[in-house]
Amino acid sequence: MLNQIVLMGNIVRKSEEIVITGGKSRMFFTIAVDASTEKEKKSDFIKCSIWETKAETFHKHVEVGQKMVVSGRLKPYKVTKNNETHDDYLVEVNNFYFAGQKPSEKKSDEIDIDSIKF
Repeated sequence: MLNQIVLMGNIVRKSEEIVITGGKSRMFFTIAVDASTEKEKKSDFIKCSIWETKAETFHKHVEVGQKMVVSGRLKPYKVTKNNETHDDYLVEVNNFYFAGQKPSEKKSDEIDIDSIKF
């Protein structure tokens, strides 16, 4: 059985601290991926987690707003809120790649090509 997922989008939220779970470092982040149709523009917000040295590298070098490609596997988990349990999912990230400049590295005279409407 194959459980592989690849996403490209902008990081919209990341953990400020690396959480230690069972002696291993872990951090959580959210990536916004384009889910637009011809009729409406929208994004899906996908929860992700990353472990150990990759988590430390991600935390150190990735900024909110940065375009990234992440790959990993989809992992289900249970959430209980107000005595009700439901299923949720997150991506356990194995690899990540930079897909653009950090927001802090953009020059003020650069044009954001994604903001131009054709």
